[in-house]
Amino acid sequence: MEEEGRKKCFVVNPRGRKTQNSNNYTFSFDCDAVTDQIFSYPSDYRISYTEEYINRQILSMSLWSIIAVNLLEIERSSKVLDMCCAPGMKLVYSGLLLDSANYNNSTETGSITGIDISRSRLSIAKSLVLKYKVPNVRLVLGDTSCFTSPPIISASLDEVRNKEGVCRCGGISETPPEKAYYTSTNLRRIGHRHIPQKYDRILVDPECSQTSTVKYMQGDKPPTKDYSRIQINILSHGISLLEENGILIYSTCTFEEEENENVIQQVLEKHPHIVRVPIEESTLAAYGVSTKNIRTERSEKLPFSDSLFIAKLKHSRHIS
Repeated sequence: MEEEGRKKCFVVNPRGRKTQNSNNYTFSFDCDAVTDQIFSYPSDYRISYTEEYINRQILSMSLWSIIAVNLLEIERSSKVLDMCCAPGMKLVYSGLLLDSANYNNSTETGSITGIDISRSRLSIAKSLVLKYKVPNVRLVLGDTSCFTSPPIISASLDEVRNKEGVCRCGGISETPPEKAYYTSTNLRRIGHRHIPQKYDRILVDPECSQTSTVKYMQGDKPPTKDYSRIQINILSHGISLLEENGILIYSTCTFEEEENENVIQQVLEKHPHIVRVPIEESTLAAYGVSTKNIRTERSEKLPFSDSLFIAKLKHSRHIS
């Protein structure tokens, strides 16, 4: 599809959903509703100049990235882990959903941890977290395939007063290979607790061949790597960090079956306590797009820019 035919998407900041009727949004620029919270606009439009973008009322993201985060079903007490989190928009949206779920509820809070191996890309994620003022965030510089640090959560005022296990470290209690790159002010200054639990919401968006991106379709090609091996290692490690009944979303921006369905099938065979949750029909009904990301003449002409393969996995009881 020609560039002028392509569209980008944005989602309304979850914080703004508390005070507005989702069916009655008005914007200072032309856009079309995809759902009651997601809107599309021409890809050549400079949305960063709009008052809504400047005032942090919207988040510009690919439609599939929004879907991937929505499928996590984030709740107020969720301990979220975003593996390969940079450049950070999915992490920010996840954090805003978490913060919105905690609105007017100070007794039960969750947190979000993002890890990435690239310092330069992690700095972009940090700038986005600061721009959108996302609380309860910890960013970690390290290798996501061997990350081990448990979740941290914000300490309550009573815990701070009574000094009940309240910590003000950078976010990593021990000294593992990874380093806490950034910790939200409320976690660092007021205090937090390291909880001996696993994560109940995990997003795995590993490096891939990017064949379903606009950049690839315009001629750019990623370096040749054994992507599926890397993806299986990261996904398997993510599963080891997933709490019972927890949800894990795996996504890639590639058409290649060996990086999508084959990765999922191999991992499911090795981890019988993990089940795949059907999402295709419900996603088509809610958003009008597929999560299978199969290369066809139609899929290469989809208007909504970079498409993703998305799989939803859930931790069930261990099968002996």
